[in-house]
Amino acid sequence: MAFIKHLGRSYFTKWLYFASALEGPDDAAAAPILDDKITGWLDNETDLSLDKSTASYGRYLELLACWGEPYGRTRVQVEKAIFKLATGRG
Repeated sequence: MAFIKHLGRSYFTKWLYFASALEGPDDAAAAPILDDKITGWLDNETDLSLDKSTASYGRYLELLACWGEPYGRTRVQVEKAIFKLATGRG
């Protein structure tokens, strides 16, 4: 697997989010961000351990959809809630 120095998972998922959030910041079609804060929180609080693979990002998307669906929340809204928990911002 090839990597581009200084352009890791956090950069690409942020780019994906901004490129896909066409209907607004909580767009149901938007690709949620996956950064070190999120993966650290998931490692500590769940049994989901994510690596830097595309398949791992897919598992992350499934988890966010599963957690958000019963409450009418988008994957991005769930990601933002996790980020707040992980950073204490909110």
